[in-house]
Amino acid sequence: MAFGSYEAAIPGDQATQYLVRRDEDAVQMKRNIAAGIANLGYTYTKNSTRNLNLVYADIDNFVNFYGRENIAGYFIDEVNTENNPATIAYMANIYNYIKTKYPGMLVLANNGWGVRDAIAPYADVWMLQEVSANEYINHYRPRTSEFEKDPANSAKILHVIYNASPEQYDEIIRLSRERNAANLFITSDTNRYPGGYDDLPSYFEALMLAINNFTPKNGSLFSQVARRGNRIGIEMPRSKVDLDLTKLARNSAYKNLADTDGQEFNVNVSAIGNYGGDYKDRSGGVKYDHKSDGILLGASKRVDDLTLGVIFGYQKSDAWYEGKFDGVKENIKSYELGLAGRYDFSENVDLAVNLTYSTNDHKFETNNGFGAIHGAKYKSQIWDFSTRAGYKFLFESGYIKPYLGLGAIRVDEDAISRLKFSSASKTAPNGTAGIYAIKAFGDLQIFANAEYEHRFSGDSYHASRKYSDRYDVEGLDYSSGVFNGAIGLKYKILQSVGLSASYELSESKNSLARAGVEAEF
Repeated sequence: MAFGSYEAAIPGDQATQYLVRRDEDAVQMKRNIAAGIANLGYTYTKNSTRNLNLVYADIDNFVNFYGRENIAGYFIDEVNTENNPATIAYMANIYNYIKTKYPGMLVLANNGWGVRDAIAPYADVWMLQEVSANEYINHYRPRTSEFEKDPANSAKILHVIYNASPEQYDEIIRLSRERNAANLFITSDTNRYPGGYDDLPSYFEALMLAINNFTPKNGSLFSQVARRGNRIGIEMPRSKVDLDLTKLARNSAYKNLADTDGQEFNVNVSAIGNYGGDYKDRSGGVKYDHKSDGILLGASKRVDDLTLGVIFGYQKSDAWYEGKFDGVKENIKSYELGLAGRYDFSENVDLAVNLTYSTNDHKFETNNGFGAIHGAKYKSQIWDFSTRAGYKFLFESGYIKPYLGLGAIRVDEDAISRLKFSSASKTAPNGTAGIYAIKAFGDLQIFANAEYEHRFSGDSYHASRKYSDRYDVEGLDYSSGVFNGAIGLKYKILQSVGLSASYELSESKNSLARAGVEAEF
């Protein structure tokens, strides 16, 4: 928005508006409009005591002088928002005068420190903070009015922060979102009066992008990566750890079915440590390393030719971003529940089915001073359905079983409300081809597995998000084909109790160490 004032000595008033009208004002106003900048007129109220007729005259003179088509609204300064009938009626009269005589005109009112609920309806936008960056960051006084606390009113709240350095920009933006202000003005200027703010802030272009689009330049956390027609692609720190862990639970469920060959009830508890190889997006700038620790609980039971199983998992993961997002960390808590079954048509042929559901809590933190994403969080849910048909080639104390499978995965990511990024959903079918082998040497059992999985979709499961009507947060771009493998052993220490250990490779690069206890009843 651009503010201006009509220069005129107003009869009956000793005050004079001192911003000098220049011949090019009208031309500049049209340029502003072409660039998407709204022109606002200006008047003051002397703490809501100035004669209303003089305020009305200011409004009319400005519109008549510059033309209604060039004026989008009016800035009403020095408003008293105390909760008493006189001040409420004063602002209501100004608001109703503008809305009646100039329908569609915006009313922006300035108090600079807060608004009471009773007067809140009488402006379209309230300027409720006008403080230094130091005060805004370190000495903020929480607001008490319901108007300022209600998220539905964020678009009606403006904060003005002066004496701000570039290093403080992202933290101010983050705090403004926390404090329910959808409108923000930041300036490096330190001189509020008498001339007002007359200097552009440092890195003005980057700052506008940061406030409006969450795509600031100069090393901040979001950046423009592509343009598709009228839409612009931007990137954010983003991982697929939730999907990796869901697939891990699925593969564990199939392994449990394979271990249940007798009529016993099989229970196993496994501690897992998942150490990811560095992830690097194929076409974007997202890079991270991650580590997960957790537990998987499984139970299975065979009844005649049918084997049923259930698995529950919990993992706590950390993803450390690198490169352009260095200094950002994502904390993920994951819970998985899986149901599996296998039917043996014969001694050699079987069909297995598995459904795994996971829910994941994601939360970001930063240590690099750019805090736009700090504290942002969202949930993701993943549904993984798969089937596998296998044929066993039996030999003494073991078998080799090639298998083929089909399935589908759906990934739903909730909106990141703090950043105003929309939700994202993607469902895609997939297929697997693999081989499983097991061999017993007395009480020692050795197993191995190798598998290729392919996604029948060009897009990843982590789809793009929307930001406003112009921007898309890019989806991840990872390979549609991955390899999984495992090798391990199980040793019976008692007739019905065994210890197991394995090393697994998942998603072509994630190393997984597993140690467990298995009991049969």
